[in-house]
Order: sequence, then C-alpha cells, then structure tokens
Amino acid sequence: NVFYRLLKENQEERQKLIIHGILHLNGYDHENIKDEKKMTEKQNYILNKI
Repeated sequence: NVFYRLLKENQEERQKLIIHGILHLNGYDHENIKDEKKMTEKQNYILNKI
C-alpha cells in the first residue's frame, strides 16, 4: 500500500534528521570531506542501532 510505504519513508527521514541534529549539537559538522565522512559514519551507525 502506498500510504504505508510513505509513512515508513517519512518515519525514517525524521529519524535521520533528528540524529543529524543531535550530532550537530554534540560538535559534529560536515564543512569538509573528512568531517562529513566522520559524521555520516556516526549517523549511519546510530540509525542501524534503532
């Protein structure tokens, strides 16, 4: 069902945005490639745990 697929996608996007924001509050940034890679790895690690 399209509705449930969109609901799941929206939930995943909200989780990603929340984790991304929390990482910024904890000093992570993505102003250069090295920092972006570090932040993305941490974000993906956390997302895979929930």
